[in-house]
Order: sequence, then C-alpha cells, then structure tokens
Amino acid sequence: MKGIVVTISRQQNNALQWTWQDQQYLPRFMNYLKITYPAYEWEIIPGYELEKLDLSSYQAAALPPVSEKFAKTLRDLNPQLKVIIPEREEFMYMMAPKGMVLGRTTGYLVAQGPKITARGLPSEVRQAKFSNESLRQLMRDYPTIYWTVVTFDELKAKLTENAQNVTVALTPQATPYEKFITTHWPEAAVIQASPSKLAATPAQLELTMIGIVTTTMFLLCLMGFISGNPF
Repeated sequence: MKGIVVTISRQQNNALQWTWQDQQYLPRFMNYLKITYPAYEWEIIPGYELEKLDLSSYQAAALPPVSEKFAKTLRDLNPQLKVIIPEREEFMYMMAPKGMVLGRTTGYLVAQGPKITARGLPSEVRQAKFSNESLRQLMRDYPTIYWTVVTFDELKAKLTENAQNVTVALTPQATPYEKFITTHWPEAAVIQASPSKLAATPAQLELTMIGIVTTTMFLLCLMGFISGNPF
C-alpha cells in the first residue's frame, strides 16, 4: 500500500534553504510512521502540490499537526483516503533535528522481519510489538546515536555504502537478519532492540522539554496557517 506525508515545505529538500523548518520534525515523524504503520510505503509531498497529484493511487495520508489544514483538501480529492494525524503531545517529541543528538553516530533500526517464521524463535517473542514508545526508549538508551527506521532492503543499501561506525538495532521480528548482517558487514555493530515501555521522565526536565517544543510547534503552526502562494 502507498501513503503520502504532507509537509508545509515550499522548496525542495536539497534547496539552498529548506523553508518552514520541516526538518525539525520530519525525520522522527517518518520513524513514527514506519513503526506504527509499516504496511505503507511513504512518499513526502509538499502541501502546495496536492491538487496536482493523482491521489487515487494512494491509500493513506499522514499529516503532522502543522499540516493539518490540508486534511479537507485530501478528503475532497479522495474521500476513501485514510488520514493519519498524530496526537499533538506525541508530535511534540518528534521535534528534534539531528543537531540535538550528541555525537550523532549513525544507527538503523529494522523493525520488520521476514515473512517466514524463524525456527526456534519463541512465538511470544515473534508477536511482541515494537512501538513508537519503544523507539523513544531506544533513543534514551543510546543518546549518542541518531536512529533511522529502515526496511531490510534499505539497510543493505546503506551498509553497502558505509558500514563504519554504524549501529544496527534489530527488533525480535528482525532477529533472523542478524547472521546475514554480521557476515557481510562485520564492522557494523548489531544490538537487540526489545519492546519496552517508556521510562518516566523527571518532572522538571519534562516541563522544560514541553515548554521548548510547544513554542516551536506554535511557530511552525503559525507559519503553516499564514502561508500564501508558493514562491
């Protein structure tokens, strides 16, 4: 199935200036979608291009709250489209550019395993769900690693390009890939990422984070609502 992620960007991502600051939330928003809605292949589309797009070939559309104004346009263009809008509180924790990760070594999380059942792997392990909450805890456990959720095919392409100083995290479902990875890219570190609940955050730190992110989100929403015609 195919899905689109609607952003408020008004330039190409590789342009001189990526306006409206989509990069503040987009990497972790994509992680959230790949973990929570793994059945879809996601494509990023700026909101101003929606009416030029044939939406009949898509089954879902994901809107971060800053792009929520496009929900009506999407439903008008394709009433059958599944529209996904995360809760604002959940979205706040996606406001994290790469610069906020100390050290910024590369990490890839493979959440989905092969379709076949691995012999000897307990059924309760195969069924354990790795959620977005588990991903947030993984980020806390390894604060110097910038995590990106990838499929196994995407991982192979990335490791072929560069496997130095790379950490690969495998959920229980993806454990069968471990031998292949360690055989072909022994220089990459492989760790097991077990589903877990998010540990409680100290109240003062939580309030500080919420204050900073709320302000950032308000400014992004304001820019999204007052945006006019594209440059």
